[in-house]
Order: sequence, then C-alpha cells, then structure tokens
Amino acid sequence: MHNKQRRHWATRIVLMVLVTGLSACGGSSGGTAGGEPIPPFTQPQSGPSPLDPNTISVLMMGNSHTASVNLPDTLAMVLQALVPEKTIRVERIQQIAFLYQHTQSSEVLSAIDSQTWSHIVLQAQRVSVSHTQVYSTEGAEALIRRAYSNYAQPVLFPEWGIQSDPSDGQYIHNIHKGIAEKSGACVAPVGLAWDWAIGVDPGISLYAPDGNHANVTGTLLAAFVLAESITGESVDLLSTFHTLDVPANVQALLKQAASETVAQYPPCDY
Repeated sequence: MHNKQRRHWATRIVLMVLVTGLSACGGSSGGTAGGEPIPPFTQPQSGPSPLDPNTISVLMMGNSHTASVNLPDTLAMVLQALVPEKTIRVERIQQIAFLYQHTQSSEVLSAIDSQTWSHIVLQAQRVSVSHTQVYSTEGAEALIRRAYSNYAQPVLFPEWGIQSDPSDGQYIHNIHKGIAEKSGACVAPVGLAWDWAIGVDPGISLYAPDGNHANVTGTLLAAFVLAESITGESVDLLSTFHTLDVPANVQALLKQAASETVAQYPPCDY
C-alpha cells in the first residue's frame, strides 16, 4: 500500500447509487469559466479512524466518464480480485456534474461527511478542448480537503483524452498533477495508461463510437489503473475475467499498460 494510503486506513467496496441532481456535459471539457462558490469544510479529524481496516470503501463522483459502461461495477470486480480477503464496496454519486458543481450539492457533501469511505475518486475537473483556457481547480481542491477531513484518501481520476488529439491525455494528466502537488491527493494515471496501450497496439479499440467515452475495453483499463492506484497491488498478476467481452490477450495488454504506467507515474508521490 502507498505511504499516503497507510494514513487513511481502510480498504472496502457493493455498487449503490446515491444522489440525484445536476447534469453536465459528458466530455472531459466544457462550461465557461466563472465563479465557483466553495462551501466551508470541517477541520481534519483527530483521533483513530472509524473505518474498518478489513474493507475498501470507494465513493466515485464525476460526469458521464464515471457513470458510463458500468465503471463502478468493473472497479469493484477488479478490487475484489486484487484483495479477495477484503470486503469491497463501491458507490457512485448519481449526479452527473463537474467537480465544482459537486461542491454545491448538499447530498454530495453529506455523503463525504458520513465517514464511511476509505477512498473518494474525483473525476470531471473542467479542462479546455483547445488547451487554451484555464479553469479553476478550487472545486477539486475543496473536495480533496473535505475527503481528508473525513478520513478518506482522495484519488484524482484524469480521464483519457479525446481520440482525435493524441496530446490530450498528457494535458489532462498534467492539470490533475498540479492539483495533487497543491493538495497531496493521489492521481490515478488513467489517461496515460490509455496512451501506453495505444502506443503498443495502435489498433486497440478503447473508445466508444463518439471518440470521447470509453467502450467496455477502455472501461476495464480505467478500472485496472484505479484499482492498482487504490491498493498498490499489481493488476498485471490477475487472471483473465471471463465474464467480460474482452479477449484474454487484450486483457493481458490492458493489465500490463496499467501496471507499467502506475510504476512510471506513482499515484501518491505528491
């Protein structure tokens, strides 16, 4: 387990849906710059963690990249295979929104404040498709502080770039790296693992037809990277998941892509 994760105790995951509310565009960019009112957050907790060390409990939030193609279910499956001795619980905030919008939801904040999560996965920081605009990261930073104040390890989820721009994945990763350097959050290098896989096999199909969202293969790769980032255990050693419509040789490449990328870009070294 990563050093920073040792401070945050638990490991747990069961798929549920929590919240209703806002909608936002499903891409990795969009919206206009503007005020992002950030609610106050509680001071970091002191004393022993209330979390069960025999569980990994993950709360996910973001936009359609988190919601589509059963990513939370897939993550739960991979986590259970990685740490079969643990109880695994993964839940997703139903609200489809950017991170700054999640900070304005009382349901989201109440979910974080429940102190039942070992990890909180944060996806949907606004980024610029043209790479020319800079959007505030205060929403992400506020959620990170709130996670830490409730005994949870925040894990940033920089999604893959759009299919038409090979430089987009690195651009998105660098924005999240900057957030982590200010806040101490972990960064799961999902987009960079996509770049690695495509570099090794340019014919691999990771995208849905829209060239933006993931298909089932891309979703499995994202789950591999998130699971290894959360547990510190190598997914490259896992057996084939026969219930998925992803060939064994492709799964082997995805596992290698995840483990090689996590080794090159350690998630919690910020």
